[in-house]
Amino acid sequence: MKHEPKHQGFHGENISAGQSYSKYLTILESLSGGIIAIDRKGVISMANKQANNIFEDDLTGKNLLRKVSGISDVVTKVFQNSVLSGEVVYKVKKREKVIGYTVSPITGSSGIEGAVFNLKDITGIREIHESIRHTERLASIGTLVREVAHEVRNPLAAIKGITQMIGEDLDDKDPKKVYIDAVMKEIDRLNRVVDNLLQRGRNEMVKLKEVLHRSVLLCSRDDRWKDVKIVEEYDETLELGEIDEKLSQAFYNIILNAFESVETRGEVIVRSKKDGSHAVIEIISSSVIDRKIIGRIFDEGFTTKKKGHGIGLKVALDV
Repeated sequence: MKHEPKHQGFHGENISAGQSYSKYLTILESLSGGIIAIDRKGVISMANKQANNIFEDDLTGKNLLRKVSGISDVVTKVFQNSVLSGEVVYKVKKREKVIGYTVSPITGSSGIEGAVFNLKDITGIREIHESIRHTERLASIGTLVREVAHEVRNPLAAIKGITQMIGEDLDDKDPKKVYIDAVMKEIDRLNRVVDNLLQRGRNEMVKLKEVLHRSVLLCSRDDRWKDVKIVEEYDETLELGEIDEKLSQAFYNIILNAFESVETRGEVIVRSKKDGSHAVIEIISSSVIDRKIIGRIFDEGFTTKKKGHGIGLKVALDV
């Protein structure tokens, strides 16, 4: 009478070969990844349920080398006693699946008898990675666009300020005034183009110091104020969302007015500070305003300058 061989189980109990095979098969079926075993010819001798689900086919008895293109080289290397990992693309029902694998040789008494594949459908993961890469590329393009736009805006502000100063020195009947007006309109048009490019960066924060210092720098370049003492005091923590050209122009107009009214060796102070949840901007010159006219300085057309149209402060008030 033949006796079925006994084996030690996981807890040391004696179990039959049939019970052992059943237990190991249960373990294989319980794994979250796909498992397939092939012989030396590439024929699939065993495949668990997850592997069948990944390939959407009953794999047992099929030839893996014919079923999956590009796997032959992998199998050849494994049969040379290598352990490999990688990915293969498998087409099923006009769809492509990306399958990640780790493959190891199966060694028997006569040497390498086959190979075992541990499989995982990583199509969804690959799609997520591709989406992230696409988003990163768009973000990089957006960053580049904003950087270029900012670099264009800085000289535009300088050109506009200088053009405006030249225009104020010209009489309304001067033929050159037409060209000045045309230049100003073109600058405004270019600023609108820059604003459109910056629309994607509206959540970007900029330091208030940078906006104010730009206007101070522009005004101080004029030789008329080379002897004026300039004091800049900024709260470095103050930031703003992307601001439009009108606000930048308002800052410039007020700072320019401070320079124009100061004495030859006077002083101009530009300061920013916190006041609770608000930012306070102070633009101070050492000049003294006559109390009789202080109520009119924001009126359109009012100016104490020999040449000028009295619109700078009015524009700033309307922002």
